[in-house]
Amino acid sequence: MRAYPWSCLAAWLTMAIPWLTIDAGGLDPRLDSVASLGSVFAQFLLTSALLRREGMHHAWGKPGRVATYVVQGVVTVLCLMAGALLLIVPAIYLYARWLVVLPLVIGEGLGVRGALRTSWHRMGPWIGPAMVAVAAIFAPAALLCLGVLSFFGLDAPLPLWPVLASDIVIPTCMVGSWVLAVAAHLLLAPPDPAAGAGAATDAPYMPPASPA
Repeated sequence: MRAYPWSCLAAWLTMAIPWLTIDAGGLDPRLDSVASLGSVFAQFLLTSALLRREGMHHAWGKPGRVATYVVQGVVTVLCLMAGALLLIVPAIYLYARWLVVLPLVIGEGLGVRGALRTSWHRMGPWIGPAMVAVAAIFAPAALLCLGVLSFFGLDAPLPLWPVLASDIVIPTCMVGSWVLAVAAHLLLAPPDPAAGAGAATDAPYMPPASPA
């Protein structure tokens, strides 16, 4: 995020400004669903921009990536919702295990099943640190939600300030998670660009150990 602050800021503004405008202006809350579409475009464009600037956008111009991106988004969101209904830990585990799905779809042109399978195998050896990183990134949003619920309750009407705070904090966590996905992809991708990002093999890639 320090390397590409303006790209991250643009993605954050794409999400935060519509939500802040709707909530601060007292507009119809149903417009939040329409404003949420901005996060779909922001995630795709930010991931694509970061991969391209890091020289890891091997699928540039390949058709079908947008449709695959939408399908994988639906699949992963449904699975994460199911994990969240069971317990928070399964949701974090699934998110971490599928952390690099989006860079694989956008940067390598993998299909949904191939990206899910490759990410599952690649993140396996690093699932512990990945879960810690995911939990740390989303911790501010989780703490804000828990604090608001504990203070105001489930049925009490919320004042404006916690709503606006969530409009700021949640996009920040989302941008951080997208950058985390790209960073993990850059760290764990095979060193040979010709090998792609695992399309030909599902074996987990293990980076060489650092010298002592």
